[in-house]
Amino acid sequence: MRKFLLYVALVLWWNLALAGEKEVTSQWRATEIKVDGAGDEWAESIFYLEKEKLAFGVKNDSSALYLLLKFDRSLKRQAISHGCTIWFDPTGKNKKTFGVRYPIGMMNFGGRAMPESRPAFEDESAPTPFGGAMLREIEVLGPEKDERNRFVAGSSFGIEAAAFNAPDELVCEVKIPLHGVPGRPYAINADTGESLSLGFELGEFEREKIRDRMGRESGKPGGGFPRGARPPGGFRGGTPPGAREPMPSGFKVWQRLQLASFAAQISNAAGNLDGIFVTLTKHEMPLREALQQIVSQTKLQIVYSDALVQDVKVHCACEEVTARTALAELLRSTALVYEITADGQIVIVKRDFKP
Repeated sequence: MRKFLLYVALVLWWNLALAGEKEVTSQWRATEIKVDGAGDEWAESIFYLEKEKLAFGVKNDSSALYLLLKFDRSLKRQAISHGCTIWFDPTGKNKKTFGVRYPIGMMNFGGRAMPESRPAFEDESAPTPFGGAMLREIEVLGPEKDERNRFVAGSSFGIEAAAFNAPDELVCEVKIPLHGVPGRPYAINADTGESLSLGFELGEFEREKIRDRMGRESGKPGGGFPRGARPPGGFRGGTPPGAREPMPSGFKVWQRLQLASFAAQISNAAGNLDGIFVTLTKHEMPLREALQQIVSQTKLQIVYSDALVQDVKVHCACEEVTARTALAELLRSTALVYEITADGQIVIVKRDFKP
């Protein structure tokens, strides 16, 4: 009986925890997203966490998830100083399964943290001693326990990241593969149309750690000013003249993320796909032949270059399903990046990697 009551209590606790989560829905990447930190492609795709004061956007295609993070002035200083980690859990249980830390943060990068308060006249958009190099690197946490690797952002390992340091905000863009491939194993491990847990963790301003580091650098225990001494300028305590408010505390927040599905993105111009059923022969065939079998009875057109699809083969294993479902399943199994136009064309844009 006691075990049963404990089980019921755990189930109720878990349901309440899920009910308290916010759910966001990713948008399908209908146009090219350039990972450059400018954020020009995100005008109508921004979510805002009011308590944490964090703005973010999320999109996906068949092969990758795209994230935009906007840190306001107070969060920006904290992100540059202590870093921000984006966590993913494909099981939806809010576990730190796989994480990407960007920016890494000066405390993690090896530099000195930004002070808790900075003079109002100081230009925060100016480059810092470690800032430029720090924003060019990214840290991957997991998927194995205690696994941690650092790479150049945008290198061939698969994850891309870039940032733009504006006077009043820091804008970061990150692209993360949905699935790993040989040579590029770091990925979220989730399929389009699925839901997962998405977490944001902003580093805490740890005064003791900073004092210890300053002490080691200066050769004095704990760093800072000698006992009884006053800081330069003669102020007795509190916030010095001209300084801003102290940094906010760090946070960790989880969202339930619903990935967009390709099947849901086919335009109404090709709506007759739902009324047409196709059967794909269960054997390996060239992608071009498989696509042609699907669209031969529809008004849908496929535009691609031979250089993109000539050496791509797929294993067709569909029973009789709608053309819409068959098309989505087929292209999801490839590394092709494609777009849907308003007039019902599927445009094969590029291939992410060689098969």
